[in-house]
Amino acid sequence: MTKRGSVFLPQVIDAWGGIDNWFSGNRERWKSQSKRYEITYDSSKPARICGWIMQRVARSGRVSVESANRLLYKAAMRYSGAPERTYEAQRFDGMGRLILDDRGFAAASVCIWDVCLACQDATEEAQQAGAVHSDFKTRMLWRDGKYEELKTCRWCGEPVKFKEHWKQADGSVRCNSRDCRRMEYLQHTPQSRGGIDLTPRQRQGLSYEAWNTQKTINYLALVAKEAKRGRKPNHDVR
Repeated sequence: MTKRGSVFLPQVIDAWGGIDNWFSGNRERWKSQSKRYEITYDSSKPARICGWIMQRVARSGRVSVESANRLLYKAAMRYSGAPERTYEAQRFDGMGRLILDDRGFAAASVCIWDVCLACQDATEEAQQAGAVHSDFKTRMLWRDGKYEELKTCRWCGEPVKFKEHWKQADGSVRCNSRDCRRMEYLQHTPQSRGGIDLTPRQRQGLSYEAWNTQKTINYLALVAKEAKRGRKPNHDVR
């Protein structure tokens, strides 16, 4: 990515009192600094620029934290000599929208710490009431006064409450969603009949860790083939 000059155009336009004055060199409305772009001497110029941009974005309260972080990364790449460090120092940890807090600084509307506290309170309330719930840290299921182990589905990764005889030889389990049942069926169907099982030669060319990846790729190829032929697929890809 080629880097242009280090001029932050909005600050220049504000200092000169208009872009026309900046182009012509007219200093009649010149001002060294303003409340719009206040200068703090404890941070670098790229960090201040990122802060100015985020304050401007946060005024509407309609930009998500994820979108704000993407914009922040682009600003760091544009104005900073060390963009990765600038981005890590300025990025927002949280969820929801980007808003201005009580002090006028940009912040996430939902902080991660607030979410953790709310989860802890909800877990304690569910334990006292004896209600079925899942611990947000261990993902274990609370039922009948004790926590039960949950395992992740080998296809979609969702936590599943399982019985011992559900386990395969490798200890994995499957959830009961339609896509995962379809994947399980296709796993043992020859490729000549639309399955996703690897041929012996393909297995020799791939490591064991890549087998599931290859199965998923072939599964998506099967869905694309059905869509290309205009057939209504009997399974969804989520």
